[in-house]
Amino acid sequence: MSKSKNVLAVIDNISEWVGRFGIILIVVMMMATVYEVVARYVFHGPTIWSLEINRFLLAAITAFGGGYALLRGSHVKVDLVYARFGDRRKAIIDLATSVLFFTFIGALLWKSAGIALSSLEIRETNATLFAPPVYPLKIALALGFLIILLQGLAKFIRDINTAITGKAAVKMEKGVFER
Repeated sequence: MSKSKNVLAVIDNISEWVGRFGIILIVVMMMATVYEVVARYVFHGPTIWSLEINRFLLAAITAFGGGYALLRGSHVKVDLVYARFGDRRKAIIDLATSVLFFTFIGALLWKSAGIALSSLEIRETNATLFAPPVYPLKIALALGFLIILLQGLAKFIRDINTAITGKAAVKMEKGVFER
């Protein structure tokens, strides 16, 4: 069981660090926006790159934030009935619905990886005056889906453990500990 806990901790750490990288991208996005506002309204010289860069950054932030949100249990959900269940019953329900999760995220990863590879092969650029390369963003989206898939796999393994033992594993700051 120690090896599986180590693998789960590695997946959790990847999601944590990629989520923190997303926070840095938010700061970069804010700086680009402030620069654009100052350039446009103070110096009357708008940029041709700010809007596109912000769109790319927002897509990357969203992709990188998915695994982090799954790690933290932060995805939006309506759990009027689910919240009243015990840990074991929640784990069993999560295991039953995980088929939908893996199907959906697996399809997103499969299609986005193919699109990213095609874009990389032709060194695709955006069809605008600024013409930034698009393939880094498409690769980032595929990596984001991979991280979500890995974090979902970690949750799946923890749900199996909870369904069997009745004890839910909780994420602590320095690893996973059982309650």
